[in-house]
Amino acid sequence: MKSISFNLPSMLRLAFSAGLLALLCSCGSGLSFEPYEVKRPLNLEPVLGRDIVLLSARDTQALQVRYQPETGQNLITRTRAGDTDTLLLARATRYRRLYYLTESSRSGQSCYVYAMRAGGGEVTGLIGHGWQLDSLHRLVDRGEFADLVTEHPRKGDEHDARLRYAARPLHRFYRGVVEALPTYRIVPAPEFAAAVAAAEKAHPAPAAAPAKSAAPAKATAPLIRSVYPNPAHDHVSVQLSRSAPGATLELLDAQGRAVRTVRPAAAERLTLPLAGVAAGTYVLRLREDGQPAPATRRLVVE
Repeated sequence: MKSISFNLPSMLRLAFSAGLLALLCSCGSGLSFEPYEVKRPLNLEPVLGRDIVLLSARDTQALQVRYQPETGQNLITRTRAGDTDTLLLARATRYRRLYYLTESSRSGQSCYVYAMRAGGGEVTGLIGHGWQLDSLHRLVDRGEFADLVTEHPRKGDEHDARLRYAARPLHRFYRGVVEALPTYRIVPAPEFAAAVAAAEKAHPAPAAAPAKSAAPAKATAPLIRSVYPNPAHDHVSVQLSRSAPGATLELLDAQGRAVRTVRPAAAERLTLPLAGVAAGTYVLRLREDGQPAPATRRLVVE
């Protein structure tokens, strides 16, 4: 086997900085493996948890992990805004401190192999598994792992490749590619939901006095009329029901800490920049002088 003479983790990190991070959750590679038997497949529920949230500096992922004893497969689904989509349906094994995930193709004539590291409340490689095969395909096109290649036909300017899976010679690659992927902290979903609820209730409104019948609409009208877009990316626009000079708008994280604070002018619409704010669930809180209860809205940053 031709040896890998470059620093694999450094090369992969450089690829991220060049914009390949968009490939994290999709696999467009033409590389696959010959089908092989996964002996004694592992249940990943005790490793990851059943209902979890993965947190990193840039992303938040809500996942469900379900082991199917009859097939030995782990079904990992992603929940987003009430919808569920399959992230992985794979059999798991362990080799030299890495978990290897084998996913069969739809035809059953080939399979795909990914790796992840999990332990200590963290996981690396589960998010970004599709990018692993694309990276391996690039190395195969350069002549690496030649003794594992069973097919490598040319299709125009593209190459498809089929490999024989062998854990020992491929382990160095998978170890390097996992090191180049982001690490997520594993938080049980109920714990995460409790933290979000605590942030939203960090400043509960006191018991309101009976509203005067002369102005019921003004007493009950919410100060924050709308928040757009939600989920947000680089900025969020907050539409007020009226101008609020002297008010303070804060963006609170799941622990109730203010990560952004602005003082809006006497306008009914303001924009809050989100550059540098990590992905996750936040609370927008607008405090107005002379008002006992702040106005709040939930905001998701992606």
